[in-house]
Amino acid sequence: MIKTPEYKKYRNRILIRKFILHAVLIISFFVVLFVNIDIYSDNYRDRLQPQIRRAVLQVAQIIPQLEESELALRRVCDQMNSSWDRIAADSELDESNYDIPDTKSKLDEFIGETLSWMDRVTKLKVGRDGCVAVLDKSTMTVIAHPDATSIGIRLNPDVPLTTDNVLNLRSITKNTRTEDLQAHFILFELDFPEDKDSEDFRDIDNYLYRSLYGCAIEYEDYYIVCGISFYERLSFLSNAFFVTVFTFVMIWLVIKWICLVINQRCETAKTMRNKLIAYSMVVCLISFGVSVYLQTLTNVADDLKTMTHHAEVAVETLETYQKQSKKLGDWLDSFYEIQCRLASRMIRNRKSTPDRHTMQVYADYLNAKYLFLFDKNGNVTVTNSNYDHLKVGSKPEEPFYDFRVLLEGADSVILPPMRDQRYNEYLQYIGVSVRSKEDLCDGFVLIGIDPALRDELLDALKLDKVLNNLVIGLPEYALAVDKQTFEIVATNGLGYVGENVTELGISPESLEQKFSGFVEVDGIVHFAGVSASEDYYIVPVMHQSGNNGIFSSSCKLMLEAACILLIITLLTLFNFQEEVIDAAPKEETGVDPDDDDVDDEEAKVPGLFAGLKNRTLFREKSGFEERWKVNTRAKRYQSPEGRIMVIIYRILLLFCLFILLPTLFIGINADSKISELSNLSYMISGRWQKGVNIFAFTSCIFLLCAMYVGSVLVDAILYQIARASDAKVETICLLIKNAIKYVCVIIFIYYGLSQFGAKTQTLLASAGILSLMVSLGAKDMVSDILAGFFIIFESTYKVGDYIKVGGWEGVVTEIGIRTTKVKFVTDVKVFNNSSLRDIVCSEEVVRQSVKIGISYDADFEEIERILKEELSKIGPEQIPGLRKGPTYTGISSFDESSIVLTIAMFVEGNLKFPAVRALNREIKLIFDRNNIEIPFNQLVVHEAEKPVL
Repeated sequence: MIKTPEYKKYRNRILIRKFILHAVLIISFFVVLFVNIDIYSDNYRDRLQPQIRRAVLQVAQIIPQLEESELALRRVCDQMNSSWDRIAADSELDESNYDIPDTKSKLDEFIGETLSWMDRVTKLKVGRDGCVAVLDKSTMTVIAHPDATSIGIRLNPDVPLTTDNVLNLRSITKNTRTEDLQAHFILFELDFPEDKDSEDFRDIDNYLYRSLYGCAIEYEDYYIVCGISFYERLSFLSNAFFVTVFTFVMIWLVIKWICLVINQRCETAKTMRNKLIAYSMVVCLISFGVSVYLQTLTNVADDLKTMTHHAEVAVETLETYQKQSKKLGDWLDSFYEIQCRLASRMIRNRKSTPDRHTMQVYADYLNAKYLFLFDKNGNVTVTNSNYDHLKVGSKPEEPFYDFRVLLEGADSVILPPMRDQRYNEYLQYIGVSVRSKEDLCDGFVLIGIDPALRDELLDALKLDKVLNNLVIGLPEYALAVDKQTFEIVATNGLGYVGENVTELGISPESLEQKFSGFVEVDGIVHFAGVSASEDYYIVPVMHQSGNNGIFSSSCKLMLEAACILLIITLLTLFNFQEEVIDAAPKEETGVDPDDDDVDDEEAKVPGLFAGLKNRTLFREKSGFEERWKVNTRAKRYQSPEGRIMVIIYRILLLFCLFILLPTLFIGINADSKISELSNLSYMISGRWQKGVNIFAFTSCIFLLCAMYVGSVLVDAILYQIARASDAKVETICLLIKNAIKYVCVIIFIYYGLSQFGAKTQTLLASAGILSLMVSLGAKDMVSDILAGFFIIFESTYKVGDYIKVGGWEGVVTEIGIRTTKVKFVTDVKVFNNSSLRDIVCSEEVVRQSVKIGISYDADFEEIERILKEELSKIGPEQIPGLRKGPTYTGISSFDESSIVLTIAMFVEGNLKFPAVRALNREIKLIFDRNNIEIPFNQLVVHEAEKPVL
């Protein structure tokens, strides 16, 4: 190809203008990215900051409760020590017989194990990956953290901590609301210590996960930081990046289309303007839809993962609280047992027999409400209560039956607090055996203790308190479900206690499989997560938030895309005007640019490699490319839209190979918890409740993309095999190609139904019902439906095709599930799909010819010249559907009275009859204008002469 200097100059001018378009694209990308980050930051603050405020209020409630519990426990211990001092001072008691334990030293150790405020607040969960950490006020070193590996690191605030930006714990009351909390949000960045040899503290991953963004609370010599990880904040803003990238990829495709149009000069300025406007509108709408879709999908995935994560943390907290509760209960029981043994020794070692008044004094010493002395027969000997005629029962339903084992040799019995239905009293009873000098049972001593302190201490460790602590992050409600009966045993204000979990739309199977999903409470959709302890399923529930923020940010993105596309459109119309394109110098080449069969790239193969290339070329077979529907035209002759589709396919291929497949592998084979999976892995893993939701729709889209890319790759492989093989192998390859399409459709339908919650096990039963329908008389209807499906799927014919079937021909106007409509002129005939056989389909462009005769006496060469000159002036304005021609093709035949000439043209198949009529008209006009006679059959009659008579 030879390029003139004028052409090179023109090309350089075009390249500069293309560069301007791409420069506008790049600059606007960064501008829009920063604007979108700011927009998404507002959404981030509106979404996550209330969670941090709720955590601050929860911490401000927990610490005073623990302080009160600790003070109450110490007060009781002080009272007990005072009682023991009074006992020791009693002149009638033998002090040497009492072993008074040292409770103060044990109490400090016990409080550190069970009532530590640091341990309690670090069990709280904030947001998805956030937590509560305790920092030393002087060194900013972490001294309490849910992750033990984080203890000892330093978190440096990005601003100095003062009384203006740090909350004071004492200033937060029970009546403080989240909106009244004047919280300042601070970034606490991880400070990499120099003495740490481990590289784990120096990578960016640890920085993102260990750094916290939240509020600081001042308490004594500590800072309590309630915040979310910086990684969660960064991942929330990543939506802005992905949506912006997707939008600008589409804008880049528009620019790519513009460049292709300019290169091929295949559009007029008007057509180009109309298409640019249409494509710009499509890009804006797609960017809006994708923005809404991605934000909704990410938010729902984050919320469900957060629900599951909170449920897992709640189960861990519940198990910890149960251990602490048991330890606290055992400690109090042992404490009360010591009191009972002390009472037993006082009574046994007293120098005189105690009376009612003495028993009351002893009860006051021991802070007990009742004190009983039973003899070895189980009868009350003396007591300070009014129930002095009690007797140990011999049946389970009789009073004090549980203490009969003391008469049989047991050393002690400790009962849990319970309400006595006979006397309407709520007490805890502890009994200790009284032994004689011969170590024989001589009765037992029973004390009744008011369990108010026990209940107060254990109340903070109960299941409902765990549920209350659970809702400081995203969850608004939480409920506990019994694993055996699936009944709701506890909630934090949601209600439904005692009802079956199915009342909330949660199936037992979902609980057993620990699926996260959706529940409906009072007609409102909520998100729910599931985790299981030994006895309960813990289910946090959160109200589904609205889409106001999502729609507003998406509208802003659409406006940004519209402004950029407007600038690109104006630049295009200004720089690539029609007269500029038409003024482009022509390329000097010996190759006809309109010849579709010539590939310039192949023509340039050097002689050294020409032989190698010729050896690798396959023998072309007649109709091969048409059977495989492959476009073999050179790239320069392909339409811009076709080139753009190839680019989109390559983008999908890269997405499937480098994003979808690796994520699918991680999602299926990951042994980690759901909360540790990425959003994409979480969606692909299928660990969410099946039904009509955004996850099912997304998974179907992923499968469709994968199937599309996979089928195209398989088609390419089969194409190469068939191209290098004989007809038999090609037939097999075509059969495999069609079979793969059917298999893909069946898999997609089956998978889609399963993802949308359909019981796929019933599909086979449905197939049986279908067979029954056929056998009962619906054979024709089912045959029509199946035939319609195959017609559409195999593209036997399409709407607009011209077909011939059963003596009828016409244009296909409609293809329905059961019928096909074919129109000829004004008549429409309806065919059942199953009856359409032996169909003749006309091509989209068909060749039509007209025959016309001229006289033998006419000037043949002059007529040929006139026809060539006049026919070249005829266009689509005169002949509807004309694609090429008409052209004079030569003499068709020699008839008796005329020479028959043929004129051919290529027209659209559905307009061939009107085109033939229009061509006949134009030929008649041409003949009339040039005085060309059209011969007709002449009959010469010879009249015989009459004979002369």
